Amino acid sequence: MASAKYLIVLIGCLTLARAAKRETHNFPKVCGLENPNHNFIDLSEPLEPGPFHDLTTNELERLKTFLDSNPDIQLSKPENANSSGSTLLAADLHLPPKQDILKYLESKGQQPERWARVVIFKGDTIPHTVKELVCGPLPNVQKCELLNVKYRQSFINTLKGIPKASLKYSGRKEATSADQFKETLRSEQRAPLQVEPDGKRYTVKNQEVQYLDWSFSFRMSSMTGPALYNVKFRGDRIAYEISLSQIAIQHSVQRADLPSDSVTDTDDDLSHGGVQSKSLVVGGDCPEYSTLIDQTVLRYDHTETRKSALCLFEVNNGHPLRRHLSYNKDEGGFYGGLLDSVLTLRAGVSQGNYEYVIDFTFHQNGIIETRLMNTDLDSVPLTSGRNQHIYEIHHHLAHFKVDLDIAGPINRYKTLNVVKEAIPLRQNLSVLHYQTRVEQEMKSTELEAVYDSNFNNTKYLIVYSEDSKTVYGESRGYRILLNAMTKQLLPQGKESIIPWSEHQMVVTKHSDDEVSSSSMLSMFNVTNPAVDFNQFFKDNDNIEDEDLVFWITQGMYHIMSSEDRPATTTVGNQMTFFLLPYNYFSECPSMGSRDSLYVTYKDRDNIKLGLTVDRGDNSREPCVLPPTISGNLLKLDLGLGKWF
Repeated sequence: MASAKYLIVLIGCLTLARAAKRETHNFPKVCGLENPNHNFIDLSEPLEPGPFHDLTTNELERLKTFLDSNPDIQLSKPENANSSGSTLLAADLHLPPKQDILKYLESKGQQPERWARVVIFKGDTIPHTVKELVCGPLPNVQKCELLNVKYRQSFINTLKGIPKASLKYSGRKEATSADQFKETLRSEQRAPLQVEPDGKRYTVKNQEVQYLDWSFSFRMSSMTGPALYNVKFRGDRIAYEISLSQIAIQHSVQRADLPSDSVTDTDDDLSHGGVQSKSLVVGGDCPEYSTLIDQTVLRYDHTETRKSALCLFEVNNGHPLRRHLSYNKDEGGFYGGLLDSVLTLRAGVSQGNYEYVIDFTFHQNGIIETRLMNTDLDSVPLTSGRNQHIYEIHHHLAHFKVDLDIAGPINRYKTLNVVKEAIPLRQNLSVLHYQTRVEQEMKSTELEAVYDSNFNNTKYLIVYSEDSKTVYGESRGYRILLNAMTKQLLPQGKESIIPWSEHQMVVTKHSDDEVSSSSMLSMFNVTNPAVDFNQFFKDNDNIEDEDLVFWITQGMYHIMSSEDRPATTTVGNQMTFFLLPYNYFSECPSMGSRDSLYVTYKDRDNIKLGLTVDRGDNSREPCVLPPTISGNLLKLDLGLGKWF
């Protein structure tokens, strides 16, 4: 009987298998299982990294070996490190001159040598000093030289030995009852998901990305944070560099029930943003199908890899990039539109209890969007015994370096000013007609170009090439749109380590010495910071037909409320700026996108015959969701006890 049962089971299994085999051809394929364009993701470190690639693990290890063996440096062992020894503070890529890199990128020369920038605290000298060195060439380091940079001040000599101590945030913490969220937690409905039906539409290799018409290199600087280089659209370079330079937080607290001098006014500086980066979590910080990218840094006597420091993903924003609907057959009788599918490179950095998410987003019409989102775990307004509020005010500030090369590195900068004018009516000269018009204002020098908005006038900020024209004779250009301009209310000169906060934008002639508007050392000497950004433009160089760099300030004030607990949400706390084509193309470049949707009548004279829908030959075949990408969670590295 037992053998008969086994035989019946076996026959049943064979029958099911045959049935499944017969039905296989009708079963939808798994989303992303096949990639018609053969895109791929290769996150391995190259043996010969390009000019923008972060320092590789091999380069960092060889650099550390050289520093340890150099008698002029004499690094202390980590277990013996103190204020009377020499300590490695940071190591990062030191970019060669821009002209050398451009020659290489345009196949007119060899790749420039790679060098490292190293910051070392020298407590074994009197007075104590901090040395910034450039060491190379990599990977076989031969020498280290002092970094001599214009506008860089000598470091302080007032450091004194102090006992080992730690500084901890003493903010108030409160538990939140789960009972408050019962109704929400009862729901069993899942959030909507996005899929990649034909796999990735981008390729990653050697920290270089190819996505539709876009290409760019990226890195995570251990000193300043995320950065893009050699950003191209349809093969033309739009930007040589777009990078975070510094984040600062000014916060003030005034107790209304105490004298007016009971005020806290402090600055938090995040000019060491790369080391402050934290792991991103799929399903929370990034979509589950994201590409997660690690970061390797040099920590004292060894290299350490931070998992998921960056994530890269394509997402459909769910709103139209462009659209037009015409019912009237005399006006065409058609619909044309395109949903805004974009590629985003995301990074997360922290300063104590403050968390920031930085996005670089690429749209299909040639627009680059940079967004900084704030979310933090912080205190909330309290009520004193006299029933008066204690207000806590934050001023979040960020500074970005944007080196644009519009149709080449030689550019001009102008503003288009919207002004009001009054014109007498021809029919009645005693009656005035008010209207707006545009005035063009060329900027010839760095001081002329300093943008201090009075927030009453509307301006278009345009960078363009005088020598490159469209088919309509217009100078090809890009517009800089600032959506998070902020006014610094503190007196001029009060914030010496962030003087850039006094201006909405500064334009400078490119200099290889002006790497960043800040230094990780400035916080130690606020009256004489290591880098004085004001000196970047006060020499008043000519900027007409020059290689231009745009230093953009973003900011917002945040007055805390009870809804900011347990953490401030990113909605409503975002700072963005855009780089938009302005007469750069003869028409919107997204018109050539295969994602476009075009609907017309089959017969405009007989609309009852129905519609023709054109999806650009894209397949509409269904696919099933791939298995949950929970494996990405294995890459999570909170770094508890390591990074704090």
